[in-house]
Amino acid sequence: MTLPSRPFRSNISNTSIYFLGATPTKGSNRPWSHSRPEIIRRIAVATARLPAAERTRFESRLRVFREITLGLPREYDPRKRGALSTLKRFWRLACPPRCTVAVLRSWLIAHHRAGDVAAMHRPQARFIIKGHTHRSGVWRCRDGRVVINTGSFCGPFTSQAVEIQGDQLRVRSIIQRAGEFRLGAPTAAFTLAVPALLPVSTKP
Repeated sequence: MTLPSRPFRSNISNTSIYFLGATPTKGSNRPWSHSRPEIIRRIAVATARLPAAERTRFESRLRVFREITLGLPREYDPRKRGALSTLKRFWRLACPPRCTVAVLRSWLIAHHRAGDVAAMHRPQARFIIKGHTHRSGVWRCRDGRVVINTGSFCGPFTSQAVEIQGDQLRVRSIIQRAGEFRLGAPTAAFTLAVPALLPVSTKP
């Protein structure tokens, strides 16, 4: 099965599934970025313009994050391949060392943050499907939620896809072969109709 060549919109309306891109958190949505000081400044300015009641709403925070990223310089061009481009990317992550530390920390806590966001803002969601950070995987939270990170096509980890058919949700690997991306074997499978979640206050 070949993957679509262009992005598509999902028409899934199941409330037990929550599609989440980057997880809006305090400080920065790219803590490893060389633009982090500017990102933090923009977030503070944009948030201050919001009415007090809007500052904790998830939709408002997403809108702020979208707005502040406009005009930020691109730190690398993902279309460029080859040893030199890869070396430049690793150099930007290694210097200064705080960038490397921030990346590793993000990989460790991203799924916990996603679970927290869903518990607070989408309490009925049992499955949180996200990307942005490159560490693909499937994590089960203590309150019963499942966080699925589809990863990235840019490495260093593999990427994966989520396939939903009827009441079945499957996570499948993505394999690049002969210039095409294809779906591989399922690595995890879940049934959408399951018992209720534990109380929202339970931490992942």
